[in-house]
Amino acid sequence: MSEPKGRQIMQVKKYPNRRFYDTTQSRHVTLQELHEGLLEGKTLEVTDTRTGEDITNVILIQILLEKDPPKLHLFPTWILHALVRSKPSAFRTAMEGFLAPLTHPMVQSRRQLDDVMNRAMSGEMISPIEWAQAMMRSFAPKAPDTVQNGRTDADTDASEPAPPDSAAEVEDLRRQLAELARRLEAIRPEPPSDPRPQQGRG
Repeated sequence: MSEPKGRQIMQVKKYPNRRFYDTTQSRHVTLQELHEGLLEGKTLEVTDTRTGEDITNVILIQILLEKDPPKLHLFPTWILHALVRSKPSAFRTAMEGFLAPLTHPMVQSRRQLDDVMNRAMSGEMISPIEWAQAMMRSFAPKAPDTVQNGRTDADTDASEPAPPDSAAEVEDLRRQLAELARRLEAIRPEPPSDPRPQQGRG
């Protein structure tokens, strides 16, 4: 299947000397040019020539860090802490649950997804409480949807339990989010202190 117009793929190789070679254009390119290609709607695929590994995610993060750092402020600090500290399997499960409502085929309309993306891309800051609540809702058991052969979706899911270690890690992360939400609710803004030093009497 060919890529739709405006969604061409940039197939790039990264060399040990940190240079990039765009195989689709048969020329070396800079990180700035990769950034510009993304802004034009192209899709980036980057392969490490030394290991053959797909490092697209690494390069996308590098582009954000060097070319568009304000967008990283969309992620609350506590989420970045959780990303660093959590095991990959646990955090991936958490993020999949969080993103599921945005990508689920039963989303009522594309407008809902567009609204969320537009809010984020416009720089609107989502409060930590909203993030925590959204995260916790994503872990909540969903109601049974359909019945097939006398079994609901919930019954089907229950027949395939998650690995014990992963389930325990996810539950621990959920408890941490709940505790974080309670602490954030208790926070009240304090008036700024006067930075001017008081002068002593002469």
